[in-house]
Amino acid sequence: MTIDDFWKLIGHIDRRALRMGEGYEDVALRPLIDALTRLDKSELQSFQDHLAQALYDLDGRAYFDASADAAGSDDSFLYVRCFVVAMGRDVYQRTLRDPAQMPNTIEHWCESLLYAAQLAWEEQTQEDLDFDTRVSFESGSNTSLWPPEEDRQSGALDDAKRWRREAERMRADAAKCTEPAYRKDLFQLAENLERMAQKAEKKLEARLVWILVSLCLWPTLDESIARRRRRNSDGDQRTLARQMYS
Repeated sequence: MTIDDFWKLIGHIDRRALRMGEGYEDVALRPLIDALTRLDKSELQSFQDHLAQALYDLDGRAYFDASADAAGSDDSFLYVRCFVVAMGRDVYQRTLRDPAQMPNTIEHWCESLLYAAQLAWEEQTQEDLDFDTRVSFESGSNTSLWPPEEDRQSGALDDAKRWRREAERMRADAAKCTEPAYRKDLFQLAENLERMAQKAEKKLEARLVWILVSLCLWPTLDESIARRRRRNSDGDQRTLARQMYS
């Protein structure tokens, strides 16, 4: 499958339905899945490889920052990138050139695109199929477009602080709001932002624990490796001696 073939298949997606947001993904992707059911396994693999590469090329700090309101975590950043691909080649190429074109609302996610080829194969054969792609579409995989780890940690901490400030502002606005439905939405958005901040902080804490454990265990591991090398060296010398005197 060529890259042109891939984008022709993506063109089957109902972009009008996709823009309608949550609850319309399945409707939007149905024409694509129907087209994919006519492909064999190797063609589906090629489709998934092209998809992974397209997502990989959008995986960078500049794209993440531009979609901050929609991409508060690794998973949500992946779903936002899926939306960009699902919107077609023209939107994708414009966004690739200009990260400021990234979606900035949680209504613009398209997680289901990741599983379209698998679903198509399942509908054909009633069998499950997992694809191993040439590159990973997971967030943070394209290390050339991300800053060093320490900068990423600092950025994540800044994001958590910003989301908390925004959550506080929304709660204050909700307290003043006289429209019940709108007040409920503001409180819900504030709660979502709070959860995003907590998740970011937990990931940073887990990373710090991993670093501390590694620092504590490394001398022990280093000594263990050295002992094993000495044992192997002693064994090699004994084997050589037996060969010389046998």
